[in-house]
Amino acid sequence: MTITYKWEVSNLQRVSAPEPDTVQEVRAYLYGEDDNGYSQTQIFTVNLNLPESYESGSFTDFDNLTKDQVIGWVKSVLGTEGQDKLKGLVSKKIEDYNKKASNPTAVEKHLPW
Repeated sequence: MTITYKWEVSNLQRVSAPEPDTVQEVRAYLYGEDDNGYSQTQIFTVNLNLPESYESGSFTDFDNLTKDQVIGWVKSVLGTEGQDKLKGLVSKKIEDYNKKASNPTAVEKHLPW
């Protein structure tokens, strides 16, 4: 089973210092879809420290941020281990669904009368 993953950002929590609209927290989710089109997500939050780039003068204003840039921050904070952990959680959800779908359980229902 091959799973295709996609990183998404749902919200950027901001603070007013050192610059207006400085991103402090990223609320995001990892989306995964298998070969059969079944998908699952895993929600998570990443806290950001003031970037070293701020002191070097390469701070990006909030209005100029891109999705790819923010996802780059998220992946950097998570590291390989954190990314793999989230992928594992999504994969497990998809795997559990596929097991249930391939082994349906019989349910006894009362007669409708």
